Amino acid sequence: MLGTFVILIMLTSVLAVAPVAKGEVEVNSEEAKLLRLIEKIRSGLERLKGVVSHLNDTEKKQTILGKIGEAERLLDQAEQLVNQGEIERAKDTLKEVFSLLREIAQLLGKEREFIKRFESVRRYIHIIESLRKHLNLMERIADRLERAGKDVSEVKALIQLSREYLSKSIEAAKDKNFTAAKEYLEKARETTREAYGKLKLLIEEFLSEKAPEYLARLKELFQKIKSRLENVNPKLAEKFANWARGKEQLIEALINEGKYRKALVEIRKAIGEIKRFAQHLEGFRKLYKLLAFAQTVAEKVRECNSTLADMIMEKVGQIKQAVKNRDWDRVKELSRELISLLREARSCLTVHKKE
Repeated sequence: MLGTFVILIMLTSVLAVAPVAKGEVEVNSEEAKLLRLIEKIRSGLERLKGVVSHLNDTEKKQTILGKIGEAERLLDQAEQLVNQGEIERAKDTLKEVFSLLREIAQLLGKEREFIKRFESVRRYIHIIESLRKHLNLMERIADRLERAGKDVSEVKALIQLSREYLSKSIEAAKDKNFTAAKEYLEKARETTREAYGKLKLLIEEFLSEKAPEYLARLKELFQKIKSRLENVNPKLAEKFANWARGKEQLIEALINEGKYRKALVEIRKAIGEIKRFAQHLEGFRKLYKLLAFAQTVAEKVRECNSTLADMIMEKVGQIKQAVKNRDWDRVKELSRELISLLREARSCLTVHKKE
């Protein structure tokens, strides 16, 4: 298995470099391709070291690890050459790497049985870890459903049974009873699949109950925002109402079709859009408050400085026009200028009071 893996690395390498040697790609893509190849070989060598470290033949192990170390050194050198634009020299260096890989493959040729066992153990461990992760995740979901009032006792019993099968499988493997280990592992997988099927049904049931509830809350939120908008900008309120109506119809259609997950996704999207809209609305509220305040100040300051009052009112008019044009950068710029004029007006009013 591992000997095959090394040969595959070499074949992949040759295939990857072949079009480059023929000049069928541009320099930039050629460099990128070589760097990807180097990284791929480097990753393969890292895996190879893990396998070789378990060989019983100490002398052979040291020999192979030495060749792997030399190959890694050459890969670093090739990478540096690619980055310097020395493409041809990088290719020559990679040829040396391929030569070392062939030597490693030959040394491992007689270790096929060991490698086969090692790979089987590695796969076994991977399946065990994967099942444990899935069971832990399923248990967390079951806990949440239980807190929401769902009966998850059957699911939890299956999760526990699956864990017991996993423990028995590991114990059998430790006793070198691989037939039993395999049987218990398969039972664990089947039980996990059964638990997942039942959990999925509970999730669908939960979503079918929650989707209409969340839609009702969303409709209430839409109505509150519409009411606030009507007091600030009736036209904007009408646009918002049309948008909200479209969202409601889409979500209701998904619920009626039994597509509860998609319905909840659309509800989350709508809430996200509302938050952005609310931030925009808050900006409008502050802006209109500033404009109303500026108009009041202009009336008061006219007694001591009519020119400044006119400048303030002119700036208010410019801001309103920029809002109509939806030129938000201009609105920000003019607002800063207006605030500066209001500071000047405050000084004028202070002096006028003292007089």
